[in-house]
Amino acid sequence: MEKEELKLYFPLDFKRNQRIGKVAKFAENYMNQFTNKSYHNFGHALDVAEDSMKLIDLYNKNNQKYNRGSSCGTGFIIDPRIKKQGREEILVASLLHDLRNDFDGSFGVSGEKYSSGLSKSILPSFGYSVDFAESVRKYIMATEFNYVPKNIGERIIKDADLSSLGKNNFWDVSELVRNEIGKAYDKKWLEGRVNFLEKHKWHTKEAKELWGEGSEKNLFEAKRRHDLMK
Repeated sequence: MEKEELKLYFPLDFKRNQRIGKVAKFAENYMNQFTNKSYHNFGHALDVAEDSMKLIDLYNKNNQKYNRGSSCGTGFIIDPRIKKQGREEILVASLLHDLRNDFDGSFGVSGEKYSSGLSKSILPSFGYSVDFAESVRKYIMATEFNYVPKNIGERIIKDADLSSLGKNNFWDVSELVRNEIGKAYDKKWLEGRVNFLEKHKWHTKEAKELWGEGSEKNLFEAKRRHDLMK
């Protein structure tokens, strides 16, 4: 993917910081070589990155009038908004979070653990600090299925990773995932879709605002398809 194409996704980020474009190119090349699956591929990484940025922008907009209060009576201004470095950490983590994806245990560790470790080791070569790389590692680990996010950045990337649950392309994505893991389209598969949507909870009010209604519609359709399947 050329840099001009990358700018179409995040014009401010890629225009101001060429390192991000280099990270994206690395992710694209690596995933095309090792992880070019029907769904978990570089296209998915770009989608997660784009949706992470949408959530950050909406979160910051919702917190423009941030609380002015005190921390232990100090009188310091408390600003909850995500600043430039935090935004870049989440963007880079989104691009790198699925460098490898392991559904079958084929290489011994979870995809998140593999991807986070590799990301931490290679990011200094792109000019990032060790602390930045460690933050990226933690954000990637936050995308593990059963992980409970501990801060707003982790909640954002976790919501972005599953944003398709609330989008109109949910069934297209579902088919890509089904083909990737080799499951049949049958009542059991649809039951799994119903259960997944029922148990899923958005971690940010911004994700609920963007995709909450859509996930409810997709759940309704999953139940309809399940009930019609013999």
